[in-house]
Amino acid sequence: VFCHKNSLYVMEVKTATPKTQDIKDFLYKLDSLGKKFGLYPRRCLAIADILSEHKLRRSPYVLNRAEEMGITIFSHTELRPENIRETLTTWITI
Repeated sequence: VFCHKNSLYVMEVKTATPKTQDIKDFLYKLDSLGKKFGLYPRRCLAIADILSEHKLRRSPYVLNRAEEMGITIFSHTELRPENIRETLTTWITI
């Protein structure tokens, strides 16, 4: 959790390969933060495991659901050391 230019950001980071149901649970937890507490943060689920990236590509439901909830999902490619600065900078400035 962090603030930048008067906006609240919440990011959950997973380093192991979660099951599809676990990803759905993470999304619902992130979604409830804004609704339950009235915070309306910008939310992100970052999954650093490379196998999860392949799983997400095969599971458009999860990606579509995250988009409907207004939650950004970052996968392994976006979180690689050479890409992470640009990924986070882009997310924060949108």
